[in-house]
Amino acid sequence: MPNSKTVLLADTRSYRMEWEALIGYQVGTHSIRFHEAWSVLSAVAATQRECPNLIITELLGAEHGCWMIRELRRIAPDSRIIVVSANNTDRIADAIHAGAVEYFTKPLDYDRFIGTVRRYLEL
Repeated sequence: MPNSKTVLLADTRSYRMEWEALIGYQVGTHSIRFHEAWSVLSAVAATQRECPNLIITELLGAEHGCWMIRELRRIAPDSRIIVVSANNTDRIADAIHAGAVEYFTKPLDYDRFIGTVRRYLEL
């Protein structure tokens, strides 16, 4: 797809499907290629392979979540990372310090989430 943006979704399957459907419906799939990851290692591998414009992730493995964010930033310094989490709200400052540009708590504020996705994809 010419001029398409790449988005990596890293969380459980149900959340990845929800985010892809929401973004696809609100933003349009014609301009976005989605890739998926389900663990810290799969997120790192997908980032190395795809160099996504935007990464939307849960803090996969709470003890490794901030390490993952730092590693993703090292691999793809131009990628923007949005963290979405229900269980790690005490790690917000850590995630931002590690390189996340935004942090959302579950359940999502869909309007704010989609606005943020559009802004970082410059759509």
